[in-house]
Amino acid sequence: MCNDTPNDPPAEAPWREVTVELSQDGESHTLGTASIEDGRLDTEVSVPADARPGSALLVGRTDATYTVDLTIED
Repeated sequence: MCNDTPNDPPAEAPWREVTVELSQDGESHTLGTASIEDGRLDTEVSVPADARPGSALLVGRTDATYTVDLTIED
């Protein structure tokens, strides 16, 4: 079993990259892709200029979707 694909069959290859998006007020902005190495994702992204101060989600998409809450400050 792979750490990054816990519900998949053991023979399935681990995910190698994830699409990173910023989601706010029903709008989504693709920020790029990030590599996954040794079960870890480590990347830097830039917040789009039209993002508004307040609550937002950082979204990672592969075969599954993962979200992290964040606050954008002015």
